Amino acid sequence: MTNDCEKCITKPKVKGLCKAHYEKKRQARNPPCSVPGCHRKQSYVKLALCLAHFQASPQGQNQKLRAKYGIGLSDFNQMMDEQNGNCAICKKPESRNQRLSVDHDHKTQKVRGLLCFACNAALGFFQDNPEILENAKQYLKEKGK
Repeated sequence: MTNDCEKCITKPKVKGLCKAHYEKKRQARNPPCSVPGCHRKQSYVKLALCLAHFQASPQGQNQKLRAKYGIGLSDFNQMMDEQNGNCAICKKPESRNQRLSVDHDHKTQKVRGLLCFACNAALGFFQDNPEILENAKQYLKEKGK
């Protein structure tokens, strides 16, 4: 190997190429995302999408649900239909700003339903303990809203 870049006379920095030529070679292997207006680097070559757009795609959502909860996108959509797109506890509909979350038992990992952020967080704060939840219910009855 010489002390020059394979493509020019500059000293090589990485893998026998100068920084400019190495960057061109890297970009050719990893072109930008194919979504119009997105200039992030493409991570998922088969889909030509960056990570953010892949996660928003049906394939990405399915992969995340399978990895995290053991259910697929079709299972999620079936639960949405069964709940009419509403939170299983407060019955508020999913909105553009607030998607429903998959609720699951942290001990058994069994999926229970879909909840809005507030209801999902409340169950977490009550440690999924029905006794604590019942105490909170009794407190509200006694002290009023």
